[in-house]
Amino acid sequence: MGAKRQIERAQLAKRRKEAKRAAKEIKSLMDVMPDGCSVCGAEFTPRETPEQLDAWKIQATRTHATLTCETCAGGLNEQVKA
Repeated sequence: MGAKRQIERAQLAKRRKEAKRAAKEIKSLMDVMPDGCSVCGAEFTPRETPEQLDAWKIQATRTHATLTCETCAGGLNEQVKA
């Protein structure tokens, strides 16, 4: 096997490893995501009402995630503007 091929294989392995690490991190964030609005407790059901995917806001850090419905997010945006 040529040196060029060895370098390509090593780079491919590195990209695969990084992709697996990123997928694992995303999965861990999804596991801690709440089932409803963090402010008012409204239920998050994207399979029943797909519009929620565009309307709800999510804020994620490495340790936790907060989910906010469109009603509460609108109120929070108004408070920030004032």
